[in-house]
Amino acid sequence: MAFSDLVISAGMQRSGSTLLFNILKQLFGLRSPTTITAGYIRDYAQLGAADLFIIKTHTLPVLLRLRARQIFYTYRDVRTAMVSQNRKFGGKPDLGFVSYCINQYLIAKRYGTLLIKYEDLIEDPLIWIERIAGCLKMQVDAGWVWEHVNNTEIPKSGDGYSKETLFHPNHATGTTDGEWRAVLEQNLQNEICDRFGWWLDECNYPRT
Repeated sequence: MAFSDLVISAGMQRSGSTLLFNILKQLFGLRSPTTITAGYIRDYAQLGAADLFIIKTHTLPVLLRLRARQIFYTYRDVRTAMVSQNRKFGGKPDLGFVSYCINQYLIAKRYGTLLIKYEDLIEDPLIWIERIAGCLKMQVDAGWVWEHVNNTEIPKSGDGYSKETLFHPNHATGTTDGEWRAVLEQNLQNEICDRFGWWLDECNYPRT
């Protein structure tokens, strides 16, 4: 082929985009003899040549989305995502993070191949693996794919992330749905509801 294909594993921070990345790698790995290289967007220049690139990103700039053959995007209750993000990487919750995440969601909604709600993905991963495979015009054993993804080893220590899976040490923070009610200041909760209540409604998340 004249140009390598590009598939994007995108998503809101802490919304399962790394899990999605590994699902895509497993699915495309079933396509022989396609050669695959995959990684985080900031490592793009260091990735080797291949027939297919799978790139993980949290941002969808215009040149990237125009170049991509398919864009898969995960999202989550942005308040839960923010609590998990701050717990993992530090920082203070603020409205800017929420605005950024929802802006990227809207871009993905317009240009994406498939939007995947994190809570639904975790509840029934096999259905979503089948839907992703359907977008790729593949018939797969979703149970087999999930078993291999679910058994992916996550680093237990270190400062960086696995170049193979993109998982950080202690990647999951254990943040639960609704925990934001006790963590976020009430003023911030009110601001999010006032400015982005329409998004919470659209995605079937409670306003309060």
